[in-house]
Amino acid sequence: MTKFTKFMSLAMALTLAFAMTACGGSKAPEKETAEAEEAQTEETQAEEAEQTEEAPEAETGEAVVTDLEYNIAANLTDTMNEDGSRTIETDYFTVTLPLGDTWEYEVNDAYSISIYNTAAKNNDCGGHLGTIVAVDPADTDYQNLPHYAEIGQMGGILYIIDYPTDVQADVTNDKNREDYQTVFAELGKIETEPENMPVILK
Repeated sequence: MTKFTKFMSLAMALTLAFAMTACGGSKAPEKETAEAEEAQTEETQAEEAEQTEEAPEAETGEAVVTDLEYNIAANLTDTMNEDGSRTIETDYFTVTLPLGDTWEYEVNDAYSISIYNTAAKNNDCGGHLGTIVAVDPADTDYQNLPHYAEIGQMGGILYIIDYPTDVQADVTNDKNREDYQTVFAELGKIETEPENMPVILK
């Protein structure tokens, strides 16, 4: 029985007791109160026993249990390379993409980092190139994403990339469209050429 169900059961029991008193029920208020307190004690004991027996379930998208304090962006560094590419590195992966001055990243939460084309994002075209997400391998909800690819597993965590379902470049600007497509094609290797993917797991 869930906490919510237990709470509702107790609340209904108390409501019924008060209703019987107000309508001239045969039970005395003192007896009703004692019975309600006894019921609450029994529910609390049952809940504690259930919590002891059952391990907490990980929520959708969580990579590890919370006491490990997982953070996909732990010790993140951002390096512009001599060839113009750019490397983002965390404790868990390294990703190197071309045209480093045309894109940016955003840490969404403890489990995901998104990459955007800067010009397209600033021009309200979206600019989304892909989002790297850490998930629990046992949680297959990510398979419902319209366009994704698996990067691989490391340390009991599955890493995937969630691709946009449309081109989010400024299609009226040839340079922006080309820059967007170049970086997107590199991230696309995770799906089409996994042996040459730009992401290295640690």
